[in-house]
Amino acid sequence: MEIFSASFFYMIARALDQVGEMKGDENGLIPEGSEYSTAFNIIRGNCESIGLRLSVKYIEDKIIPLFAENKRPKMKTIQKDVSVLQDRIQDEMSLALFLHLPSDKEGFYIQEAPLFGKKVTAAFPSAIFDIEESGKCIALARHTAAVFHLMRVMEVGLRCLASDLSVAIDLDKGWQIILNSATSAVKTLKERTAEEKKHKEFCAEAAAHLSSVKIAWRNPVMHVRGTYTGEQVEDIFFSCSVIYASLGDEIEGESMTPKPLDFDFAIEIDFERESPDPTRVFRSMTALIESFEKLDRELVQSVDISINPILLLEDIEAGSLKTWFKNVLESIDDSSLKEGEWKKVVGSYLVKGKYRIINWMDGRSTITSRKEIKELEEGLLRLAEETDIKKMPVYAPVPTSNLLNRILEIHAATEILSKKDAAKLITPDGEARFNLSFEATPESLQELLVKEVIKSKPTLILKVKKPDYLGQSMWEFRYEGHSIIAKILDVGWLNQFQNREFDVRPQDALRVHAQAEAHYGHDGELIKVEYTILRVLEIIPYDRFIQENLLEP
Repeated sequence: MEIFSASFFYMIARALDQVGEMKGDENGLIPEGSEYSTAFNIIRGNCESIGLRLSVKYIEDKIIPLFAENKRPKMKTIQKDVSVLQDRIQDEMSLALFLHLPSDKEGFYIQEAPLFGKKVTAAFPSAIFDIEESGKCIALARHTAAVFHLMRVMEVGLRCLASDLSVAIDLDKGWQIILNSATSAVKTLKERTAEEKKHKEFCAEAAAHLSSVKIAWRNPVMHVRGTYTGEQVEDIFFSCSVIYASLGDEIEGESMTPKPLDFDFAIEIDFERESPDPTRVFRSMTALIESFEKLDRELVQSVDISINPILLLEDIEAGSLKTWFKNVLESIDDSSLKEGEWKKVVGSYLVKGKYRIINWMDGRSTITSRKEIKELEEGLLRLAEETDIKKMPVYAPVPTSNLLNRILEIHAATEILSKKDAAKLITPDGEARFNLSFEATPESLQELLVKEVIKSKPTLILKVKKPDYLGQSMWEFRYEGHSIIAKILDVGWLNQFQNREFDVRPQDALRVHAQAEAHYGHDGELIKVEYTILRVLEIIPYDRFIQENLLEP
């Protein structure tokens, strides 16, 4: 959905009027120094801002070229093009539905500041979505829908009050059962000090308010018995915000410690106390942060290759190790992106992408088929498409091999932890548990990528980069501009080398009879080539290797 000011319509109409009032010179040409070109650029910019793409294309293809290289087109030509452009703008606008948002409702929709305040946003992150949606519904006069979202908001408050009172929470049993339990729990609260007495009075009052909310608003809207006017819903919105502000002042909210006011996600590791290898917690956290930084780079490529994601550390909490992060995005060239708050949209997409991957890993013990990873790929691609920030809506999936590598890194990071540890990802939309039972190896994931292996037995000349002096028969070579690792199976030659019957040093070369296994993926692309040396035919010393290469035609 495009969001823009009605002033764009006025500016387009005004610019068209100005063009229509301009006169040609005595030769019927556009006068020298006229503002025609400027006027058309203004029209083009405003048409682009409100999504009139065909009109923009007509201006760029038919009108702007008339003024290239200081040309002075004929007035009749311009008048004809203006007439066509006016018809095209009118046709395009007739196909679009434009909604008018009253200026006094703009704050509910744009929401430059949290509607319930920063304190509530920090204390009750799972209520953020419905608070924002309720505001948008109020702005768009969807009054009953706004009340529906506000009741979801109040449900979060009820859950937090119950948690503060140590009441069992089972929302499937309905509000009333929880409220009854909360009211009973309030009666058992101590009143030994003024602070305890104040807290007990607050909890009793909060339970009474939530009970009134249930009877007056929740039950009617949930059971199709109530509809609401704009005035009523704004009263309800104000009442809910007041209740929430008081909840945020008195109870712990959804966290025992306050969250940073400006964060995108957090990683929490709840470690076993008094356990050995304490550095494992910090090594795991470091590895998870590094894997998320790489994952962000992969995810953002699906949206636009010019965007560079940067992860900022917002805060660290003790107790369990909890780190809070914020995404910052830089763009080398944002010309392909729509105007608007694309950074906020892409930042949200990166958090949702991480959440989806961690949640996906939590639902399985390993990856057993290519179909599973493809479903995850498609889900991530849909998230990228939902950002809708590109002028040309072309989004690319995260390559399968890259996605598998990131999953393997996340697994390796959590594998460091002990079985009695736990870890989770915390986002404004919910929490996802890191599955410490998930199993994956590079070999098992590689099998998912490979469709076909083609074997050959070529004779190669390999430049020695690092001989194996330890007897593991794994040598590092340079071949076709790349480093390769190859195992030598020529036992007789190896025994002679290890007995120092001849000398092989870095920069020398070996002429060998080898086996090459080329692994191809399901898309036909070469994934990797593995080399095994079956027989060493000749040692080529460095000086001779250089001479032979110089003599090659």
